[in-house]
Amino acid sequence: MAGSQPVLSVILTYYDETPFLQMAVSSVAAQGIDGIELIIVNDNPARFSQQDFDHYDLPAFARVVHHAQNLGLSAARNTGLSHATGTHVGFLDGDDYYVAGGLAAQLAHTRATGACITHAQCYVSRLRSPQVDLLRRDRLLFGTPRTGEGLTAFEEAQFITSSWSSLYRRDFLTDNALAFDPAQRKFEDRLFVLQTVTAARRIATLGRPTRVWRRRAGSISVTRGDPDLHRLQVQLLEKCVAHVTDQSVTGRLPPRFLKREHFNTFSRVIWDLQIIDAIATADHPAYGELGQRIAALLDGGRFGHAIFDDPVLAPVNRVGLRSRQGVIGRTDIFALHRMLRDADFAGAAALLADRRAAAASPPPARPMVHSARPRLILHVGLHKTGTTYLQHQLLAQRAALLDQGILVPLTGLTDHGHAAIRAGGQPGHQGLLGALRRDDPKVWQSLEAELAQAAQVPIHTVVVSCENMLLPLADDRDERIRMLAGLTHRFASAVPVVTLRRPDHQIESFWREIVCNGQRMGARSLEEFTGDTAPLLCDLPALIGPVEALTGERAILLDFDAARARDGLWADLCTAIGMTQAPTPVPVPRYPSAGPRITQAARLINALIPETSLRIATLRDLFAVWPAEEPGGWTMPVSMASHVLDRFEIASAAYAAERGYVPPFAAWRADLATTPRAEPAILTAADLARLRDARLRCERPDRVPAAAALPRHQPPPMQPEADPVPAQHAARPAPRAAGPQIVIRPRPWLVHALRRVRMLR
Repeated sequence: MAGSQPVLSVILTYYDETPFLQMAVSSVAAQGIDGIELIIVNDNPARFSQQDFDHYDLPAFARVVHHAQNLGLSAARNTGLSHATGTHVGFLDGDDYYVAGGLAAQLAHTRATGACITHAQCYVSRLRSPQVDLLRRDRLLFGTPRTGEGLTAFEEAQFITSSWSSLYRRDFLTDNALAFDPAQRKFEDRLFVLQTVTAARRIATLGRPTRVWRRRAGSISVTRGDPDLHRLQVQLLEKCVAHVTDQSVTGRLPPRFLKREHFNTFSRVIWDLQIIDAIATADHPAYGELGQRIAALLDGGRFGHAIFDDPVLAPVNRVGLRSRQGVIGRTDIFALHRMLRDADFAGAAALLADRRAAAASPPPARPMVHSARPRLILHVGLHKTGTTYLQHQLLAQRAALLDQGILVPLTGLTDHGHAAIRAGGQPGHQGLLGALRRDDPKVWQSLEAELAQAAQVPIHTVVVSCENMLLPLADDRDERIRMLAGLTHRFASAVPVVTLRRPDHQIESFWREIVCNGQRMGARSLEEFTGDTAPLLCDLPALIGPVEALTGERAILLDFDAARARDGLWADLCTAIGMTQAPTPVPVPRYPSAGPRITQAARLINALIPETSLRIATLRDLFAVWPAEEPGGWTMPVSMASHVLDRFEIASAAYAAERGYVPPFAAWRADLATTPRAEPAILTAADLARLRDARLRCERPDRVPAAAALPRHQPPPMQPEADPVPAQHAARPAPRAAGPQIVIRPRPWLVHALRRVRMLR
């Protein structure tokens, strides 16, 4: 189709999505669309030039347009629109990607229907994992192919999630002068969606997913706001309500659309903006003004109980459902709406806090069975900082420590599935984390019994060690750390001990561990993993601060790099515990990082085997036959490692220095500049054969045949004395009599309605 007009222009906006760009571009190329152009808009010219993009080996249909300065996401998309020449236009963020065949199917559907806008469902990835789920709103509103002549014939389109979920006819956008609002540097999608669906003559939906919205730590979709972000969010809500108000008062839309927009605006304030607490506590002078704007905005839109039965809103509203705000019922909705209209943000914050507390239900701290409570040393990692070695030492020298009044409890020591994959793994007191989540009384009874027995020594210190206790990869990290109160409140005091390591080395070692433990997030590249985890791992106040707040004690920071250089890691931990003389270390298992080739092989397994038990079994078998391999050198690109060090210095240097740990940034950067990077590992033919054989050795039947399909076997009559059912148990129901039976199956809408009634009780 050389020289002809492209059928589709995909506008890909780029700021700093370096680890993800290749996946985004290749997902476009893999669609096999004849006559496509890809326009990459670089909105970060201060950091990236054309030379950076040349490394990606972009396809011939791709070109890069560079802004002179950072202008924001709306301006970047508008730049893409000004360069687009295709008959249809789509938008893709630099960290998202299309599913196989998805974009091609969406394009075929929009050409077949002639729609101005063609929506498609979207998957959303789990945080730090390739696993995906169907976006809830898409599942509930847009699950079947459908076409409507304008918004009044397709009312659900008012709540299309984002601009990037749709393809647009370019002449429709041009003829109606539709573009993104450049004043909305972020949170631009909702306004563009409303402006386009209210102007569209025909709207269609494909009814199947075509892309993956990648959730990332640090992205604006998953992070808490600040005054500037909150201002943009409130500004967006005002503009959206103003647009629908204009459509309503001029008669282009019936009043019900404005009612829905007002309720959606209120819902966003309650569930999404995370602004109510900030206004209530006056965290920043700007919040006073923002509070008045929200009050005025909500005062203009009243609603009654009928809003809960609106056929468009009912499937997607969150009233009565469990959320991060707890369970907000109908009575709460009207109370919150009244408070916010009256600018009573303190009252609204208190009500929401009550609902969150009721939903969280942290396990209560139970009293110790002995009166003299010891202090707790809470050794919380980090990952790949010698924690396994220290745990082996603690257990090997448990008797010697007990003689000095220091107890290493056996309660909570556990062996989870990942630990068995490689020899030497030791998860430490991981079982205590699980017990906190389950509120398992047996674990706490066991701990109290162990403490009571040890009190005869007596003991003054208890040491609990679990490198995952900071939960750096958990979606619900804040809530789960608060649960640690169920452990710490059992002791007179609790002191966190954290072992730190040069951050680029720690992140790469952590990535190898995640890969070799068989977690689905271990399918990601080192670059992707770094992009997802560095924002938290490099921010010590955010990483360690919640545990300090919980215990009321400053963390003791240990220097892994310095201790390893003098073989003093065990001695340093003993000093942190409060021992004047450390027991001589004894030979214990080591747990070094896996080698680069086995890491790459494990990453393939994580990507290609989604079923957990089969993936773990294959990895375990592969490690059993893999030849010995040195961990090798560091492979993180110098530019990325340098960025990690910069991020760590900005976020953590002052915090660490206050606690006696002064990172040697100059030495780290000098080493980074002079130490060659290791070449990425390449799997040999023998490696691939081992991988294939390990997978085949774990092969199982695709499914177990149903009982009805098995050969029938009539057992001999059971003798009365052999009856396995004791007399005191309830008798088994008699078999149904032969003959016709009536089975009542309610329609899906009735099942859904009954379920919602139960949830609202």
